[in-house]
Amino acid sequence: MKTYASPGQFAFKVPKGVSQIRVEAVGGGGGGGGGGGNNNGYLSGSGGGGGGSASGVSCLLAVKSGRTIGISVARGGVGGTAGKGQDNDGGKGRSGTATYMRGEGIFVYALNGEGGKGGDASGQWASGKSSPGGEGGGTESSKCLGGSDIKKTRGKDGRPSEEAGRYNPTTGGSGAEIPLYLKTCSRAGSGAYGGEGAGNSGGDSSAQEPSTPGKTGVNGCVVLTYTVNANTS
Repeated sequence: MKTYASPGQFAFKVPKGVSQIRVEAVGGGGGGGGGGGNNNGYLSGSGGGGGGSASGVSCLLAVKSGRTIGISVARGGVGGTAGKGQDNDGGKGRSGTATYMRGEGIFVYALNGEGGKGGDASGQWASGKSSPGGEGGGTESSKCLGGSDIKKTRGKDGRPSEEAGRYNPTTGGSGAEIPLYLKTCSRAGSGAYGGEGAGNSGGDSSAQEPSTPGKTGVNGCVVLTYTVNANTS
């Protein structure tokens, strides 16, 4: 087994005696939206939406010893910026990137998750509304060309934040978990939490709390599982 859990470009040379590889790949998770700002009074900003998780693909590839397969592991999307002040919404979380593998007669592709929407800022008269989470990566674009026993897993949508109110800033929506579990990189492709909205929680010792940026989505991963045939000369 070989695991590629860090984002970047890699080259895998098929070992001698290997004719078949099980591939499991997931894209990068979406970043959470940044929290919305407020008017420094009793009105509040809402939290940002959670990032969507990436899609996953699993398949069997027929390979030839000595051939090289290029691998690109996805990066998770960066969280959105925090909104500051009245009418300044949080920034949208960035989408992750896709994971792919390419070789002679081979193309594997796992789509990324989308970033969550930035939190809604308070205006002059009203607090921020709920902000939706990012969409999960779809299976329509996921591929395993040249493979067999293909299984595609759709990513899940990030959770929306709750609507804010007077003395009630809200936390960000939760990021979606990746449905395809990989033992050696278990959270790969998960979406990230949205940032918290700005506001004053009220009470005797209350104070204005600033909004926070969204979290960064989890990077993608590729796991290759294979057996070396000891009888190969």
